[in-house]
Amino acid sequence: MGYVDRFTPADPYARSLLGLAFASVPQTVFLFALLVGINVSEHNEVLFGASALTLLVLFVGFLCSTHVAQLLFRDVSRRAGSSDDATTDTDSAFRRLASAGVGAIVGVPAFVYGVFVALLAWPVQASLYAGRAVGVGVLFLGIFSLYYAHETAKDVSEQAAPREQTAESRDATSKPDPVATLKRRYAAGELSEEAFERKLDQLIGTADDVTGADPGSDAAVAEPIADSE
Repeated sequence: MGYVDRFTPADPYARSLLGLAFASVPQTVFLFALLVGINVSEHNEVLFGASALTLLVLFVGFLCSTHVAQLLFRDVSRRAGSSDDATTDTDSAFRRLASAGVGAIVGVPAFVYGVFVALLAWPVQASLYAGRAVGVGVLFLGIFSLYYAHETAKDVSEQAAPREQTAESRDATSKPDPVATLKRRYAAGELSEEAFERKLDQLIGTADDVTGADPGSDAAVAEPIADSE
């Protein structure tokens, strides 16, 4: 998983889309290359030479990309199942991403075939040509499959995102309120009334004067609060 993490984005949504691409695009390239190879070698009993070597390389690439897609889906589903407000477990999330991958595997070649036959009217292998009407149907099948794959991956990714968002909001809210800290010190008897009012005026003045910094940030208020009486 290390090499995948090193070269892929950390965002769950981006990882899900990348997994869909790894699952479908190499498979589509291999499928169409296989059809071209069969067309070229239709008078031979077997494929040989450059055609066979190309298909072998594409097939190995297809297997490797499928493995990468599985790793990406596993990671996103694990994060979705362990998020703070998770509504699904890891296995269910992985099954949904796997179904999205199947949708992409069906959708990409169907979309390409539909574009070639229905829109561009490019010649395809005679045994695969079923008319423009069928091409339009296959095109819509590809669009629907890709839409399903995208929406499913997006939904699972949104379940994985709250963990990062919760951590960020926790960091933002964990900073102490300077005014509350000042009041607490005054109530504990650490500051006299005069010192309390002086430091409160300093705190308000500092917050008004500092530009480009959060008034509640450490840089703006840490020094007035930390001063002793």
